[in-house]
Amino acid sequence: MKELSTEQKAKAYDESLERAKKLQETCDSTAVVGWCEYIFPELKESEEEKIRKAIICGMNALKNNQKKETFADIPLDDCIAWLKKKDKWRTEDKFEPKFHKGDWIIFNENRNSTYQVERIGNYRYYLRHYLGGTLSVPFDSELIRLWTIQDAKDGDVLACNEEILLFKSYSIQGRISLYCWYNGQTNNFHSKEVVDTLLTTRYKICPATKEQRDLLFAKMKEAGYEWDGEKKELKKIESKMLDADKVIEWIDDQACQGWIEDIEVDKFVDKFKKDFGLLYERDKNSKTT
Repeated sequence: MKELSTEQKAKAYDESLERAKKLQETCDSTAVVGWCEYIFPELKESEEEKIRKAIICGMNALKNNQKKETFADIPLDDCIAWLKKKDKWRTEDKFEPKFHKGDWIIFNENRNSTYQVERIGNYRYYLRHYLGGTLSVPFDSELIRLWTIQDAKDGDVLACNEEILLFKSYSIQGRISLYCWYNGQTNNFHSKEVVDTLLTTRYKICPATKEQRDLLFAKMKEAGYEWDGEKKELKKIESKMLDADKVIEWIDDQACQGWIEDIEVDKFVDKFKKDFGLLYERDKNSKTT
């Protein structure tokens, strides 16, 4: 199956949501309505809306059944009109975006998934996950909120201006600790752990994009380090020691296979590095440019 573009996925999601909404409004089956709300959480009526409707229903009952004209000295008609206006305000609010393009948000508190607002349109946010993948949610969704530094977890990669940070911890005093970081201005990777740096010195901190994450780990490897995500350790890559006897044996073997005769030196060296696990990432990249 052909991979859909972000726009195609968003359009398909919107169409599915609209069909589910119509089904929810016209179907008498509570099971079907429940499944619609499970698949599309934004269709689920909020507790605030349920309470508002219940109060309107109760006031209409007072007016029609008990023939009351006022409630706490306020005309019932005025109370009902105010509650209906509140629904109108809420409807208008849903069309005003609370977030903007580039904002980082948390979608679904239980999953604590981090997304960035990629674009806004059709009264919806189109979100991109920090590791890839997209999602579309309406303006009035109660499943999204702004990302804060308190959402960062041990081992997360964050970005701050032109720096990419490997996050360790955050304290209530507004300080952060880092395992290491990369400075894009100086093109330097810093392997020294930083403890209790004032957050005010690293303003505009946010989750790193997939491209920024890849860049950090590439620079980390260039500097001779690797990250152990399970142990939460920055490790120095140990230099490989070659066994001279095995090298001689390898050269003899290549000669027997005709590799050494009439071959370019560069290609022979590349094959040596590859067979002995010495072809570093920078070597691979240089061969593709």
